[in-house]
Amino acid sequence: MRLVGLTGGIASGKSTVSNLFKASGIPVVDADIVARNVVQKGTGGWKKIVEAFGNDVLLENGEIDWARLGQIVFSDPEKRQSSGPAYFIWDILGDNKTMDKRLQVINNSGTKDETEEQFQQVLRKVSEPLTWKERLRSRDEAAAVDRRGSRRRRRAKKVDEVGLDPLYDDGFGEVTVTDYLEAVRAMFPLGAGAGAGPPRWFCPVDCGRPAIDGAPPLLFLPGIDGVGMELIMHHKSLAKVFEVRCLHIPVSDRTPYEGLLQILEEYVKYEHSLSPNRPIYITGDSFGGCLALSLAARNPEIDLAILPLLEMVPSNLPVTLPHLLRYLIGDPLKMAMEFGNVIQMDTLVWKLKLIKSGADYTNSHLDAVQAEVLLLASGNDNLPPSGEADRLFKALKSCKVRYFRTSSDRLLMEDSFNLLTVIKGASMYRQGKQRDAVADFLPPTLSEFKRTFDEDFKLVHRLLSPVMLSTLRNGKIVRGLAGVPDKGPVLLVGYHQLLAMEVTSMVEEFLREKKAVLRALAHPVFFVGNYETLRQELSLFDVAPMYGGVQVNPISTYRLFERDEFVLLYPGGIREALHRKGEDYQLFWPDQPEFVRMAAQFGVTIIPFGCVGEDDMLEILLDYNDIKNVPYIRETIESFNQDCPGVRSTVKGEEGNQVLHLPVVVPKVPGRLYYLFGKPIEMKGNDNIHRDRESANQLYLDIKSEVENIMSYLKRKREQDPYRSITARILITQLVIFPIFSHEKNLQQPNSPAAQRPSRGCHPRLAVCGDACVSARSASRHCQVGHTPAVYSRARKLLRLAVVVLAGSPLGRASAVLAPRRFGRRAGYSATDVSRRCHLVLSPVHQQ
Repeated sequence: MRLVGLTGGIASGKSTVSNLFKASGIPVVDADIVARNVVQKGTGGWKKIVEAFGNDVLLENGEIDWARLGQIVFSDPEKRQSSGPAYFIWDILGDNKTMDKRLQVINNSGTKDETEEQFQQVLRKVSEPLTWKERLRSRDEAAAVDRRGSRRRRRAKKVDEVGLDPLYDDGFGEVTVTDYLEAVRAMFPLGAGAGAGPPRWFCPVDCGRPAIDGAPPLLFLPGIDGVGMELIMHHKSLAKVFEVRCLHIPVSDRTPYEGLLQILEEYVKYEHSLSPNRPIYITGDSFGGCLALSLAARNPEIDLAILPLLEMVPSNLPVTLPHLLRYLIGDPLKMAMEFGNVIQMDTLVWKLKLIKSGADYTNSHLDAVQAEVLLLASGNDNLPPSGEADRLFKALKSCKVRYFRTSSDRLLMEDSFNLLTVIKGASMYRQGKQRDAVADFLPPTLSEFKRTFDEDFKLVHRLLSPVMLSTLRNGKIVRGLAGVPDKGPVLLVGYHQLLAMEVTSMVEEFLREKKAVLRALAHPVFFVGNYETLRQELSLFDVAPMYGGVQVNPISTYRLFERDEFVLLYPGGIREALHRKGEDYQLFWPDQPEFVRMAAQFGVTIIPFGCVGEDDMLEILLDYNDIKNVPYIRETIESFNQDCPGVRSTVKGEEGNQVLHLPVVVPKVPGRLYYLFGKPIEMKGNDNIHRDRESANQLYLDIKSEVENIMSYLKRKREQDPYRSITARILITQLVIFPIFSHEKNLQQPNSPAAQRPSRGCHPRLAVCGDACVSARSASRHCQVGHTPAVYSRARKLLRLAVVVLAGSPLGRASAVLAPRRFGRRAGYSATDVSRRCHLVLSPVHQQ
């Protein structure tokens, strides 16, 4: 967009030319009107004028007497000086060196026709498309204004850092392939001139402004089709944390491969000049991946992060027409839908040449790529040979690979693929030269949470069936996390179970109930090392950073406390998570109470917690003492640990023995996980602990003892749980009762409004286990109307009989058959009613 400054002396024709601009459809901003608005009666400008010149310059109605003010200002030099400078500097998109080239003069001394003719010359000049330099210059001005605004916002925020809330809606899944096809049709209209013009950048309308300050730019380079809308399903999610720009290459464009690189290079250098310390992300689809890697090879000094989609750089690209046609039009979404109306034979031939030149150029410059690269490879090889990801992984200096083996080559169009999730999981997102795991962390989105815990970990959590208990400040133990503070800083300190099986359930529960992210202090293996050989779509190494994992060290802990986070610390570390045979529930805490002193410094609330259940899940068949004696395995373990930075190298004894290995375990018939978060320990006001090492050490020992007591308590209480075994849980959840219609008052009144609701047919089965209980209200909606009292009476007797049989069965006391919290709220029974009517004896765990 061009801005035109219109100026001139009195009666020079400014109003006439303004009307000509308006008649041509160009908006006009009248500076005289704006100037009068800012000094209207009661405004800040009005008050300053009155303060400087007194009430003599006001009319009877309080408005400014401009005639009187003009006489004062232009007759009194002192008053004129106090009113500020009597001149203004107009700078239109440039400096003084470029102003002369854009200066256009309209001589209004002639006839009206002559004036209009001169105006048409000016109009043609200002209506010309912006040159690349003008585009960059206008972006420069806008960026400068944005930076000034960002600085003001940062000053207003002081220490607090505004970011995205956990489980925010990222908009992923709202756009479908149908929307993509409609966008493509809009970008390739029919008629003369369709698909004409040079390559150009555009910002998708649905992206908007990033939700975080200092968001890095993300440039999308299209495939051989050149559309630039392949990210449409990811625009909303990416735009929260990136400044998204897409490249569009019109169908009729004939810019050669190196010409495209020159256009990209010019834009990337400009972005780099705006923010030298900010990375530039470039993602390319197929042919765009070639451009991205070639651009990185030509500009090794610029901080680039490349995310190409494969297969796109074949090492021996076949030049025979059938193979190239298969690559170019093998996907109907890529060509038939996009180019079906506009593609010509000469365009097809040009695209074939462009592919060949791009592949040759990229393969010959791979050794010069210094950028960080994340390869996204699908399981569908659209063009032989296969294995391009492995070849590039070996050829590139800094490269990660994520395989999507069950996906097609149109990865961006699959509703199960979220590009932002992959970037976060690979620890690729950053806002500076180096990634900051604390400041650059992006909280999990709602779609990511549903994918992880409602799909990926759903079966595991059903098998573990965790029970969460917490302790209130008065010492009462309750179900859920009510005893844990709602706001940080909070430090959770506890026992690390075998293979860290307890972590995922804790992360899920804190997100569901507290909307809080657990920033787990994890081993460096999750962030550095040679684990990239375990490349897959979403591994455990990706889940840890996605959900708040941070490399354990004092600096990270300090900064997390400073940001009022929920921090998860395991003093026993890997030694507890990979313990040996016979060491169940044994703490391996070093004699280093440093986290207590740091917590006292920030006034952190410490929550000791314990968790039991590993002995009901897994049994160690071969531990480290066994497998280290096997020659080949011993060398493998030593090599792996040499590549990974260790922790506690200065700690002696078993507490410092943090050797990474994988014990051989055998599963058991699954039991259940039990968590108990102890009474909060307030550190606010305990400054003496920060300075007194002896007091800190005593509190450290008290916390350790509390964790041991919690685990002893849980081991005793789980013996009273009738659903500790998965066999009992499956039997009770599969219990079938025919039919349960409503609670007692509706059973006695079959003609009540609840019983007269429109029916959708009888519910064939009804499970009555605690967490799977179907409410009476829900049952009544599924039941036929018009049942006789005898039918209701029979259903009620059947329910009582079933519960009494369960209470006397080997399953033990059926304490959760009609859980008080669910049954009492939904079916109208209290806990006392359940015990009296159904002859149940509630266990202490479920009573709490």
